[in-house]
Amino acid sequence: EEEKEEKVDERFAAFRIEPKKDEEGDKNFPPHLHAAAQLFCMTDNVPLAKQLKKDVDAFLDTLRVGPDGTSSHNVGRGCICWLCGHVGIPKNVDKCSKGQKAAGICGMCEEDAQTNFVRLEQPQAPGEAARYIPWMQVKSRATEAEIAAAGALEK
Repeated sequence: EEEKEEKVDERFAAFRIEPKKDEEGDKNFPPHLHAAAQLFCMTDNVPLAKQLKKDVDAFLDTLRVGPDGTSSHNVGRGCICWLCGHVGIPKNVDKCSKGQKAAGICGMCEEDAQTNFVRLEQPQAPGEAARYIPWMQVKSRATEAEIAAAGALEK
């Protein structure tokens, strides 16, 4: 069965990967998620590249669509897992605020051996302090019955 070729959105390059202390200055360390997807493909880890793409596409879709009143989201620091390709909120999100030393635990495979935090910087005017967009992912969606019940309360 022939697989269709998938393109990685060039906007993935805006998602910077934060190197750990021992990775700083390593010229082989991928600086952003676009490079990470390329690395996965070049090392024959296509399923990991597909997972990364799926997760980042879902994040971009959340930004594009905005709140819909029927779903709730987890918000926090994003994390990439080099073992499974997942990008998202780490399982130990409560220990992963900026400045904390804890490694992110992957929200999918639950490993922390090979994870890095990811940040999306908002465009800013010259001289303006950097601002970051937090990672957002769907936590839950309301069922049709719940939506109908909420609508009935509004009447």
